[in-house]
Amino acid sequence: MSWLALFGVAAAVELVGVALDEHVLQWLAKPLLAPLLLLWLLRAGRRGDGPAPGSSGDRPSSGPRGDGPGGRHVGGMAGRRFDAFALGLVFATGGDVALLLPGEAAFLVGMGSFLGAQVSFIVAFARHRRPRVAAVVAYLVAWAAANVVLWGPLGDLRLPVLGYSLALCLMAAAAVGVSARAAVGGALFLVSDLLIGVDAAGVTLPGHGLLVMGTYIPALLLLTTAWAAAGRTDAARRTDRPAGTVPATPASGPAGSS
Repeated sequence: MSWLALFGVAAAVELVGVALDEHVLQWLAKPLLAPLLLLWLLRAGRRGDGPAPGSSGDRPSSGPRGDGPGGRHVGGMAGRRFDAFALGLVFATGGDVALLLPGEAAFLVGMGSFLGAQVSFIVAFARHRRPRVAAVVAYLVAWAAANVVLWGPLGDLRLPVLGYSLALCLMAAAAVGVSARAAVGGALFLVSDLLIGVDAAGVTLPGHGLLVMGTYIPALLLLTTAWAAAGRTDAARRTDRPAGTVPATPASGPAGSS
């Protein structure tokens, strides 16, 4: 069974656990979500697995020099770009575990872990391509509006939420430059965490837990698979046009005389 199939099993168990409010199921499944995607990403990097480069919705934009992840030849998914994204999945694992625990202290630890995830994703995405100004502006407007609405009810959580939500919105904006699939993943991640913020402000929507996990799980999946597709496309581009190739210079003068 592939790592993505195992991720699907863990996701299903997690959603059932949330729906039934069975904490044992949640403890069994939720901490496995990001690690399983990380293992899949590692395998995709070593063996060239994963979504085919240039598949629908996954055509990444070229970097400033038409280079690939991290602006260097990285051979699969190794290198700085991969390392930053992989580190984000490690942080996400810590956040998932912390948010399974009760209390405000655990909530703040989880938020801190996910802040590390968002910063890691931003670094990875920004190295791929400079974020689009329109996307950054749109997400900053959404960030400001959400914090204005939630500022009063959040109480002591105002400043932590203010900082974390800024990083979250910048991540979602940066994801737009990777591919359409990554953009959807970033947007879903924002929706999931917005639901958590609304709950922290004292407003619990019906089916809150399922809404949070039902957006978070596909967000992680879309971001990870889009990232693998972007890496494979960049590697294929470098193979077609090796770096450092210098066009032949024709001999000067008539009949090649110097």
